[in-house]
Parts: sequence; structure tokens; C-alpha cells
Amino acid sequence: MTSILDIPGSTPPNRFFSLVQNALISRGYPLLFGYSVEKIIDAIAASHDADQATWELWDAFFIAVTSCPPPYDSHIALLDAIRVQPPSKPKVLRLCREAKHDGQLHWSELPGFDMYWGDAHSILLGRRNWNGIRDPGTEEDPFGSTMRIRPDQLYLRVCIFSAALMKHGRQTGVGYPMTVFYACRYALERVHDAPPQLDSNLHSIPLEQVRALDIRVAAIWLRDGGWALWNTDHEELREHFAVPLDDETELWPSQDGLTPERWGLWEKRLWDLSNDEDRLDEETRAVVKEAYGVVEAILDSGE
Repeated sequence: MTSILDIPGSTPPNRFFSLVQNALISRGYPLLFGYSVEKIIDAIAASHDADQATWELWDAFFIAVTSCPPPYDSHIALLDAIRVQPPSKPKVLRLCREAKHDGQLHWSELPGFDMYWGDAHSILLGRRNWNGIRDPGTEEDPFGSTMRIRPDQLYLRVCIFSAALMKHGRQTGVGYPMTVFYACRYALERVHDAPPQLDSNLHSIPLEQVRALDIRVAAIWLRDGGWALWNTDHEELREHFAVPLDDETELWPSQDGLTPERWGLWEKRLWDLSNDEDRLDEETRAVVKEAYGVVEAILDSGE
């Protein structure tokens, strides 16, 4: 499980955190950058539990993503540098499910990345309404906690980074474009403010704030990943995701899957939301307008 939401210092040190940070910092120095990437690969190959090591690597990587604002050029460059590393053989093969038939970890496929990404994205999505992760108070002052993390911002940063990967063709496979679909279904196909499957309590941010976040995330996914979803083979999508594609929503009551008409609904909703000055801030409306332009271009291409 991702440690992104853990209180700093409450979990064991991650052996890859400094390696990832050093690599990101040294991106502008090719020799240092290459050396840092090689150290990451060597550390995993030398581990007695390569699966745990790769999980720690991606945990350190995404903590680095959520710890800084966009853009994420250095993070994408690091992934690219890891991808071009030659296959390596784990020290204890029997404990490595990520190894291929040749007994090696193939870095071109970023072993463990997809599984970690799915886990982290799902957890952050479900916790995006938390108003913070706090350090516990002392015995003398049990209520003297201080907020350390804003989960809504962590979720937003992971989505920005992931959408950027899709935009540049770094996230492949039929599952990733469906993230665009899910985000649009969450935010653009309902009229009520309460997001589905999200509990509210005393430690939650206001629902209207969650609603604005969901709209912004959907716009980011459409802006950067809309073409990827549009160009994905629809028969393949239906083979793997028939149920969610045909689920009815408040604004899409027919079971027609992903049709141009549904894209048209998203286009109309984006236009309306881009002018919603009462509920959306200027920055969110700007992203929504950019997404509207992409969807408009997509629909024009299909005429």
C-alpha cells in the first residue's frame, strides 16, 4: 500500500527516497543522472526481495511527485531513463513475481509500476475529501495537532502527472485511457453535488470543494488524455470494460457505451462549467476551457 498519506516519520525509511531525489536533482548533469539511475537498478537487483524493492522505488517516486508542484519533466525523464536500462536479474528469483520467463526484470516495462499506480490512484481518489493528515498531539495537548498533508492536492498532483504521461505516450495499455472515462463520468455526468461513494464527516473538506476538484481533474484528463481515449480501439475497450461503459448515470441514461453523442454531452457540460463563475475558481475554469477545446477538436475530427 502506498505510504503517501502516512504521517512523516511514522513508517520505516524508504531506501530509494534519496536515490530518487538525487536522480531528479541531477537530471541536468548527464553523467550524474546516469549514475543515479544505475544505482537505483543495482539496489533492486541486490535486494533479497525484488518485489518489495520495486514497490519501495515507486513509492519513493510518487512521493517525489506529490511533494512538488508541476511540471513534472524531471520525473518523466527519470522514468524514461529507467525504461532504457538493460534487464537485470534479481538476487532471489523465487521471490520475484515481476521477473519474466528469462529470470530477469525488464525495465522497459517498468515492473511493478502499473500495480503501484493503480493502488495509489485508487487510495488518493477515495481520500480526496480529507481535510488533512495530522501529526498526533502531545499528551499535554492532545488537540494540538498540525496539518501536514492536503490529500486533495496530492490527488490532483498525481492526476496531473499521470495525464502528462498519457499525453506524451508514456502510459500505454487499454486500462489507462479508461481513467479519462471514469473521471468524466464522476464529474460531468451528474448534477448533484455529492460525489458518488464518498462519505462526509467532521474531517472532510466541503462537498462543493470536492465537486470543483473532480471537475478540474476530469478537465485535466480530457485535455491531456482525451485523444488517447478517442483513439483507443472501442472493441477492445468493450471487451474489458463493458459494464462501466454501459452503466447509466444521471445525465447519460442510455446504455450506449462511449459514443460521439456522449462526447457531445461532455463538450456541452465543459462549456457550461467554463462559465460557472459562482462555483468554480478562475484557474479551474481555465483548465475546463482548455479541455473543451480538445473535445471540440476531437468531435470535429470525426465529422
